[in-house]
Amino acid sequence: MLAADPFSGEVREVDPSRILRQRSAVIAKSLDAQVFGIIVSSKNGQERMKLASSLKEIAKKHGKEAHLILIDLVTPDQLLQFKVDAFVNTACPRLAVDEVGRFPAPMLTPQEFEIVLGEREWEKLVLDEITEEPV
Repeated sequence: MLAADPFSGEVREVDPSRILRQRSAVIAKSLDAQVFGIIVSSKNGQERMKLASSLKEIAKKHGKEAHLILIDLVTPDQLLQFKVDAFVNTACPRLAVDEVGRFPAPMLTPQEFEIVLGEREWEKLVLDEITEEPV
């Protein structure tokens, strides 16, 4: 598996089993979370408000608290001010994977969030990708 850094142009080989272990750990850390911050990017091509709103409704259905966070540049420093147990990233999909461990709370993909809430089985985990048009 290859990973490309869009900022540096660097391409490197990554171990898929290592990524899966990291993602499994993030999911496990989020299982007891009660308060989620659902990140929505205001960047062109990354804004998935419809998805974020849907995830918020799923959280509500499961008795969880969820807040939509509209932000342009998603960085660990930008998220320090939010008191949540875990984040759900609907912005650039690479953030949750490439920046694992750098955020002030676990960073889930939308699909991982569904696993945490019991809406998706572990075996049905897929990598996040932006496929819908911004609304």
